[in-house]
Amino acid sequence: LPLPPGMETSRAFDINGDGVIVGAVCPNMYVITQPTAAVWRPTANGYEVEVLGGLTGDLYSIAWAVNNLGDIIGASGFWGWNPDHPILYTETGPTPLPGGLLAADINDQRVVVSGNRLRDLDTGTVTDIPLPPGNWQGVVSGSLNNNNDFCGYIQGYSSCSVFPIRYRQGIGWEVLGGCAPTAASGTAINDDGDTLLYYYQTA
Repeated sequence: LPLPPGMETSRAFDINGDGVIVGAVCPNMYVITQPTAAVWRPTANGYEVEVLGGLTGDLYSIAWAVNNLGDIIGASGFWGWNPDHPILYTETGPTPLPGGLLAADINDQRVVVSGNRLRDLDTGTVTDIPLPPGNWQGVVSGSLNNNNDFCGYIQGYSSCSVFPIRYRQGIGWEVLGGCAPTAASGTAINDDGDTLLYYYQTA
């Protein structure tokens, strides 16, 4: 993928059905340190890149996800590795994401997922999914499909407390594997409910 002038590295996070890719570019070799949100759109000869930027006053930004309608969501903030101001990128530029939810993904119904919460951008409706029984801190979401099913991880309080999990409409919560002390998560879910997992330092 091409880089804008002055940028040295890039990181891609999502791609839609038209081949539009979103992510971030960076002026040094460590893209996590000084990211700037960007989008790559296919052309007859490859791709062209557009820098999206962040909200006014924020130094760094990332574009997390794009749906098949072309909606792009992301975040910006003072720290490159932890942008905390949610963004909806529109034709007029970056704007605060309605409701202030730091969303992880957006589907073709324009529903965004943030933790265990779903927000419909067209109606403004917010749906909170109650956590499963147990002593849990909360859910961090990773991916959302077009049925409003989502995956990510749920976190408890023990030394081995991170479990990959998904939520499917009409079925409920499903823990997808054992715990890991550092990281374990559902990272992608398709419209059939098939889910990819990520583990790091498993027990």
